[in-house]
Amino acid sequence: MPGNDDSYIVDKILSESKYLINPDGKVVEIDSNHKLFSLGISNITPWKCPRDFTEEEISAKIGSILNMAIEGQLIFNIHVPPYGTHIDLAPKLNDEMKPILKPGGEYEMVHVGSISVRAAIEKFQPKISFHGHIHESRGVDKIGSTIIFNPGSEYNIGILRGVLVEVDEKKVRDYIFTQG
Repeated sequence: MPGNDDSYIVDKILSESKYLINPDGKVVEIDSNHKLFSLGISNITPWKCPRDFTEEEISAKIGSILNMAIEGQLIFNIHVPPYGTHIDLAPKLNDEMKPILKPGGEYEMVHVGSISVRAAIEKFQPKISFHGHIHESRGVDKIGSTIIFNPGSEYNIGILRGVLVEVDEKKVRDYIFTQG
């Protein structure tokens, strides 16, 4: 699924594939018990990316898809993480777009996730919610009964990160973060 940095030409390329489904902006049936809702956008960033949207626009996009009756347990796959969690912390930037360092040399971190995504998780309580966007915030957290994941990213040095999650009809049984 494309993320906020990706040009919309990526959608065309993915939609022409015979081997995958671009789930962006859709609800896709995974099995008879689970539906995957995906959205590859982000709230506004300092970098003015092609898929940056206001919180109001994000809320409207989520609502237009999920306010219809959806049977089965939901799994979210939303690029931008929910605001105010362990998985939406990024370095605070100064006016020159450089990370601010605290005494001792550590980055000063701030929450940069989406308020609208958090509200959607609170409202719909999916079983799992997968996120990315904030490369520095690899981790797991919980909102209500929803377990939220961000595998993080180190693509700039050639490391692909992920998370494998084992679920049954009722709950998340186990998970493990991966990299390679």
